[in-house]
Amino acid sequence: MYLEKRTDVRRWNFQKPEEQFEVVVKKGGVTYPNINSEKISTVVEEAGYWRKANAIHRWFVEKVQDGVDNCGEYFVPPSSLEELLELCKLVKADNSLADTLLPAGNGFFFGGDAYDEWYFDKIDYTIEVLKEALSDTDASYYYSSSW
Repeated sequence: MYLEKRTDVRRWNFQKPEEQFEVVVKKGGVTYPNINSEKISTVVEEAGYWRKANAIHRWFVEKVQDGVDNCGEYFVPPSSLEELLELCKLVKADNSLADTLLPAGNGFFFGGDAYDEWYFDKIDYTIEVLKEALSDTDASYYYSSSW
């Protein structure tokens, strides 16, 4: 389960030099010759990675993927990131709300469905990921999963 951060770094001719990005790709400390830095348009970073966080995955499937769990890649608007963050904060503040607000699921790849230390560690991790994501208003975020 992945949340990717994408930042547009295109070099537009109308931008002032101080507003343009410079992206350099190095391998072993040496500029990599097979990537033209001036043609890089987007930088993709891993913003979050979950393993067996079935409640978080379930939320993304229901709220972002229109109920379709197909390992596709989906744009996640900031409002959805904010909604999930608020739910996680509520669950962290009152663990008894977990089953109602972010219910666990089960299945071969999903791990357990108990509201245990594993579950709440994933909630804490998700809070940190979402806080960082929401602090960067220049990036776009995409969720995907792979089974």
